Amino acid sequence: MSVLNVYNKYTNITKFPLNIITYLLNNNEVIWKLLKYDTPDALNKPNLTKSEKRSLIFAGQTNSSGGIDEMPYRVFTKSLPRGEEKKIQTQLRVFLLGLIPLNHVVGQVNMNIQIISHTDLLTLDTYENRNEIILQQLLETLNGKNIGGISNLSFNREANGYSNEAFWESGDWYEGYSLRMSCKVSDEKSKN
Repeated sequence: MSVLNVYNKYTNITKFPLNIITYLLNNNEVIWKLLKYDTPDALNKPNLTKSEKRSLIFAGQTNSSGGIDEMPYRVFTKSLPRGEEKKIQTQLRVFLLGLIPLNHVVGQVNMNIQIISHTDLLTLDTYENRNEIILQQLLETLNGKNIGGISNLSFNREANGYSNEAFWESGDWYEGYSLRMSCKVSDEKSKN
């Protein structure tokens, strides 16, 4: 088959959000403590078990009335919906932000990781900002890691173009950051 007849199908991109969450589950304790514990001394609390971490991840579950309002989820694979920012908690939201075709066999996948905390939770007893610690921990843990692409996930404008940035977000009840990281993908691994 001619290389010109082969096109990138982006077959594994739907797994990237969960791959990122799974990597964090296995490789960072600080983020999970800051997600679970809504107190200023969250960093001094015990590490979570894998089961406790998994219980914070939303996988489509609903309560008996069909909603998720009273459920303990803090990690999602979708962006922030309206009204969600009023919950007095910290959330992590990991989702596909966009695709850029670089040619017919290689594309760039842009991932967005939102860090969202109710404004009442921002300051820790160390005088540090909860969201800034999570942002730094995400960069330390994920930058340069393989999430299933042909290149590693990175926070690198030179390698990945204009899409990589971290910027501050706010609303009436919350503050947070959107961290944008990228990697390259191709179904033709042997050709790259």
